[in-house]
Amino acid sequence: MNDPIALTAIILWLVLLLLTVRTLRKWKKEHRQPTIFQKNHPSIPVKVYKLSEFTDEPETVTKPISSTADTKAQRRSQRMEALRHAWDQN
Repeated sequence: MNDPIALTAIILWLVLLLLTVRTLRKWKKEHRQPTIFQKNHPSIPVKVYKLSEFTDEPETVTKPISSTADTKAQRRSQRMEALRHAWDQN
């Protein structure tokens, strides 16, 4: 232990240990904080909207009711009406 090289090696190991502990504590604090992206990645395209593209009127979308959907709805309502009091018919 009287050798100066051994003493220097022990001091360097202690310094390395101290720096490792400090770095791990910083990483732990950084990991707790939520990551907020300030800028999009360059490969993601960004759509730029102009105010002239928007209107004040709400869009009205009318969907035509097909005859098959209408007949299916009627049959379903008839079945449900028949099953409404089916539990007390026995």
